[in-house]
Amino acid sequence: MFMPKSEAEQHKLRVVEQARREGYARVEVWVTEALPAELRRGVVISVQEVSCSDPECCPIDTAVAILFASGGRGLIGIPLEAKNITKDTLMEHFPTIPVLTAWSCGEDAEWPPYEDSDMDEEEKEQEIQQRPKLRFGVGQNVICRVG
Repeated sequence: MFMPKSEAEQHKLRVVEQARREGYARVEVWVTEALPAELRRGVVISVQEVSCSDPECCPIDTAVAILFASGGRGLIGIPLEAKNITKDTLMEHFPTIPVLTAWSCGEDAEWPPYEDSDMDEEEKEQEIQQRPKLRFGVGQNVICRVG
C-alpha cells in the first residue's frame, strides 16, 4: 500500500536537501576563489556527493570536478558531506598550483600524490617508460566486440 510521507517528513527532507545545496554552493565559491586568477576564465566547478561502499571509508564523500575551458579537467575527493566541509578542510585537499596548471593544459597530473612514493622525478619517469605501449591512443574511439 502506498503511504505518502507526512508533512513533517517532507519538511525534514526539504531541510536536508537545502543544506546539501548550500554546501555545494559554498564549496563552488571556495574552489573558484582558490584557483589562480589566470586559470579561472571559463572554468566550470561541479560538486556532488557520492556514496562509498568501502566499510573503511566515510559513507558519503564529496567529489569536486574542475573543468577548464581548454578541455582539461581534474577531480578532488573530500571524505565529508558537502554541508560539513569547511574552507580549511577544502584547502587541505586542494591541489597545488603546478597540478592545477597541468590540468588546465589537459595534461594528467597525479592528485593526491601517492603517500608511499619515495621515488624522485627521474625514477618516476623511468617507471613510466617501462610500462607496455598502449595499443590505441588516449581518447581514440575504438569499436569493441565481445563474443
